[in-house]
Amino acid sequence: MPVIRCVTLFVLVSIGIDTVPAEEPTPRNTWQIQCEGNSYFDADAIRTALSLDLPAQQATSQYVTSEQYSDVVKSRIIRGYLHSGFPDVKVAVSTAPSTGVITARIDGGEQRFCGDIHVSGLTARECEFVASLIKSASDKPNSMQKKNSLQASNSALKYWKHGSAMSFVKPAGEQYRQTIREALTSAGYPEAQFAIGCPEITVDDKRNVRLQITVNRSGPPLRVGKITFTGLEQHSPDQLIEFLKLRSGMPLTLELRERIGRDLLKSGRFLVAEVKHSPYFIDPEVPLELQVRVREYDRTVALPKDMSESQQALMKLSKWLSGWETSKQDVRFRFTGSAEQATEIVQATVSPVLHSFCNSAMGTDAAGQFCLDLVTSPTEGSLFTFSVTDSAGKVTVRRTVLLTRSLQGLLAWQSRKKWLHADLASVKATVSIHGIWPDESERRCRFGYLFGINNEHPKGLKTNIKVTAAAVMDLFNDRIQSVTVEDGIQRLAMEYGDLLLNADSGAPQKLNLNTQKARMELRSGTGLLANELARLQDETKDWPNQNQPGHTWTGLASMILEDIKIAQPNNGDALRVCLDLLSNEAAVARFNEGLETLEERRSMIIPPDRPVKTNSGFGLFHQLTAIGAAAPPNSFPHRFVSLLRQAKVTGESQLLQRLLSELLETNQQGAIHCLLTARTLGSSEASGRIARAGLERLSPAEFERDVAPLIGQPCFFREVTCASLAWLQQTSDEDVERIVRVAALHLKNQNDQPINVRPLLALIRSQRDKPPEEVLASLPPVIWEGGLRSWVQASLEEIAEAAQEPKRSHIRAASQSVPAWRGFRAEMAEAKKKKDASKGRKTPVRTRSGFRQLKIVSPGTGKNLD
Repeated sequence: MPVIRCVTLFVLVSIGIDTVPAEEPTPRNTWQIQCEGNSYFDADAIRTALSLDLPAQQATSQYVTSEQYSDVVKSRIIRGYLHSGFPDVKVAVSTAPSTGVITARIDGGEQRFCGDIHVSGLTARECEFVASLIKSASDKPNSMQKKNSLQASNSALKYWKHGSAMSFVKPAGEQYRQTIREALTSAGYPEAQFAIGCPEITVDDKRNVRLQITVNRSGPPLRVGKITFTGLEQHSPDQLIEFLKLRSGMPLTLELRERIGRDLLKSGRFLVAEVKHSPYFIDPEVPLELQVRVREYDRTVALPKDMSESQQALMKLSKWLSGWETSKQDVRFRFTGSAEQATEIVQATVSPVLHSFCNSAMGTDAAGQFCLDLVTSPTEGSLFTFSVTDSAGKVTVRRTVLLTRSLQGLLAWQSRKKWLHADLASVKATVSIHGIWPDESERRCRFGYLFGINNEHPKGLKTNIKVTAAAVMDLFNDRIQSVTVEDGIQRLAMEYGDLLLNADSGAPQKLNLNTQKARMELRSGTGLLANELARLQDETKDWPNQNQPGHTWTGLASMILEDIKIAQPNNGDALRVCLDLLSNEAAVARFNEGLETLEERRSMIIPPDRPVKTNSGFGLFHQLTAIGAAAPPNSFPHRFVSLLRQAKVTGESQLLQRLLSELLETNQQGAIHCLLTARTLGSSEASGRIARAGLERLSPAEFERDVAPLIGQPCFFREVTCASLAWLQQTSDEDVERIVRVAALHLKNQNDQPINVRPLLALIRSQRDKPPEEVLASLPPVIWEGGLRSWVQASLEEIAEAAQEPKRSHIRAASQSVPAWRGFRAEMAEAKKKKDASKGRKTPVRTRSGFRQLKIVSPGTGKNLD
């Protein structure tokens, strides 16, 4: 069982003390609600949403009448559907007199989706900026937004994302207006007045809604005050003020800020330029300080001197590259070098684990050759072919990856097989060559390749090239020996080859670089990608397609398996175990079914009645999120992870508090769930309390109760485990020895000794004729007593001991030497205490790690459980 990494959490908890009768009736169970009718979500998704909704859970109290509870269930389901894009949803709730079971009959109606965003009333660039901020607000703000945002606001327009369901709940409209206000302020118009409209558009039988923002009155723009520059060595501030045509009092708008950075980078004298300004507070008539930070390019002349002939040619090349996405020119790049060089490239660009895997997959040797061939288009996609040749001249690997508008897939040339899929995903790729700020190695430039899903333009492909002029010059600047022009072609001669450019446009015609170890070629032209794609389709038309309906990922896994086997016939134990598992068709098919089921699961979200502002926050690692997704909806891990995320997003932690209170007050959760919770809460009194409770729940029966939902209910965890068991049931003696060797390296007990997995494997293999589900039900006692119990106990003891350590404040020596700073901090702390006291709030206590302690209060007695 993998160790769950700690994540930090601080939530301020306050629950009122209620008087509870001696005999409390059984609370209503959300999971007994029945759902009927034309439902977009399945019944489990609706019940899960209600179980994570604070008003719905508060209504389960015995003091709420059945009629009131039915009304709450109806209103919360409607709210969830409104949030998912169903403005005409209708819900009827009835209660069976004999059983008391509630049935919700749902008619969702037609769903609406977020369409395009259109802004009018400002300049074209400012309208585009406001729209782009709203489009990307549901994700983490990018660097441009951070630089241009006057208030550095991190609030997100969470309810509008192109192609997603449109939310019709009230907080969404309030969030729209707040984010639009911040966008207009960032554009330089904090006093702008605007109106919002939502006309409906039908596209491909999908009812989209356009967000129409009309700025009726922009108001007075912000003004530029003092202008300062930092990072200058070759230039003076006056030179740049004159070059940029700046003056105090001019409007401070997005256009001005972007123009300053754009003009500086286009000049070729600067590698990086960053434009900021002092914050806007109250009066837009007060000028703001304009701050420009740069890094100069020290291999060219300063302004206003003219560059050399070769530098001017490279400036044209950078201009052409910057506008490549609007051209009709494809680009083909080919690199041939030693396998040793390929290994160095992989090692420099990927993680050590992936580097090791890539080398194993390619089977490279130092005397072999590596070839990379890339054909790419601005809007039609890319073809990527790589091959490896050993020292004897035999091609060991040759694969082509297709990512085009019509097809995506993989071609395996040795086995003559293909895996092709139409419209698998819409993607956006960006190639960047840009300058960087000074670092320890004093590098000037960096090459980057960004690849991701393109949500803004479904079923579309787009490739951008973003370059800085100085960065392009730095690629060739010291290598150019002469420049000649003939028949409109400019030849830049270098030691190992030539670069041919169009003398007028700067478009690259041909690049040849040859050294003893490598060869690089580049050329541009129209139709390169289409011609290559047509050739590949004709050449592979008779190859069998491994992508079969219902087995999309199974076919891909089998092709990857062949790649590894061909390249590396003598693999190590760990890789052989993975290969054996992938070779089992039944296991891979079950993996495939579990993945497809997980992807198709629709989660219903019921947003809070009003936006909640909170200072609470925590980090969630991918492991914890994966646990919640793999577990059944009504299980403790799923509820715990979901409520953690809810507390982060909405600030409502009452349900999380109730769950933790139940964990401590009852024995319904065993040591495994206590360990999951205690590790998540980090080092706090609450985690220590939970860890000590877990130490009292180490019996096999409690462990079996913890894992019962995971192995007894349909979920991704159960599918993956059963798929692995189906493979293990058929393993040979040789396979067992290999698995034991791998386990000895990676599975250790609290004394760092290998865990013996032989009894577990023997039990699995002894049940070869039984279904995996039956085998799984027999494993918990063996797993618990075979090493998991001792590890859980040691982990809980470590957490409990750490939570008992005294909390001390540590002041760094540098801080101790600055009494004025310490006095300022003391004054600020005292002022905050007085402010909180005046508002009737308690100042939260900080733990040694800097996070608030989690106070868990019993909902039944009001007693502080910490």
